[in-house]
Amino acid sequence: MAADRVVAGATAMMMAVAFAAVLVAAAVLDVTARRRPESRLPTLGRCLAVVLRHPAGRVAVVLAWCWMGWHFLAR
Repeated sequence: MAADRVVAGATAMMMAVAFAAVLVAAAVLDVTARRRPESRLPTLGRCLAVVLRHPAGRVAVVLAWCWMGWHFLAR
């Protein structure tokens, strides 16, 4: 039983590290897009604006938000 808790704790830690890595990568890309006007990288706000133009994109964003909240905040 104790071994199961160790594995679960390690898995949770790996997921937290992966989530943090994705957030850092997104922040780096956004800062890069904002600092260099000649860059072809869109900002995160522009990417989200493109996705939210369509009703299916809105549903996808709400579902992703709910999934993240359920998995990271509800435990």
